[in-house]
Amino acid sequence: MKVVCVSYPSGNVRDESAVIAAAENALGLRPFLEEHGHELGSVW
Repeated sequence: MKVVCVSYPSGNVRDESAVIAAAENALGLRPFLEEHGHELGSVW
């Protein structure tokens, strides 16, 4: 199954990992979904 996450870019934040809802982090769901055989597409 392909899951699409629509979010916003982290912008000018120095540490992108600090903005969990940013498109680059996709709420931290990528590892979980890929572990269960799914693909995550993150767009902004």
